[in-house]
Amino acid sequence: MDDLARMAEAWDRTAGNYDSNIGSGVVHSLLARRSMDVLKGYFSPPMNILEIGCGTGDTAIGLARAGMRVKAVDVSPEMVRLARKKAVKENMRHGQVEFEVMPAEGIGNLAPAGFDGACSMMGPLNCVADLENFAANLGKLVKPGGWFVASVINRCCPWEIAGGLVRLDAGLAFRRIGKNPRMVKLTREGPEIPVSYYTSGEFFRHFEEQFEPGVASSLGAFIPPTYMERMFKRFGGLFNAGIMLENAVGSMFPLRFIGDHFLITMRRRSKQ
Repeated sequence: MDDLARMAEAWDRTAGNYDSNIGSGVVHSLLARRSMDVLKGYFSPPMNILEIGCGTGDTAIGLARAGMRVKAVDVSPEMVRLARKKAVKENMRHGQVEFEVMPAEGIGNLAPAGFDGACSMMGPLNCVADLENFAANLGKLVKPGGWFVASVINRCCPWEIAGGLVRLDAGLAFRRIGKNPRMVKLTREGPEIPVSYYTSGEFFRHFEEQFEPGVASSLGAFIPPTYMERMFKRFGGLFNAGIMLENAVGSMFPLRFIGDHFLITMRRRSKQ
């Protein structure tokens, strides 16, 4: 089984319970709301947007509902099946949103300069082995001046470090620090997949030939990762305040370097 097949199987195994286990949580809902607010600041109707790693389709459907036309791809056939089902339930019209099974590594097969902007939310690109090749392909797809917005799993997550130390689990506390990639299991029964962790600067360096830097900010600096929500549930009433604070100061130093994820924007360079 090659890496992409393992990746597809791993995410297929999580798909059926993804919305109920993660998507319905308070933390995920707050992160998704902040992410959508950021996306709407860069994209507007009737832009044609590409989403890479769409999961069960919430971001793509949200953008389509706001008036964009969205092409959304994911390596997992099961995720795409659920996204299509969700689009039907949401009464999406033909042409508003299209879901297709395609890994991030396969976007080079799409028509060049076909998109006004692109996004990849909640960490799919942490699973891409060759970001330089991905960036080169993305640069061919996004029109000059178009924005790319991504949320990426961060190297430094104080919540995870604290949680690991409380549990006397150094492997958890410091798993993001060190050489990439790390092998991770999404489910007990599923295959291991390679995951790489980045600072915003490390991540952008893979894109700098095709894109100009925009803004980097924290995503989850003041609220825990989704999988740790139960551990900190006694503080749940403060999560909304945490997101509001992050909206105000998340791009400031040093906050943009910490959090479960970071948000980063970059603009396609004009052709010379």
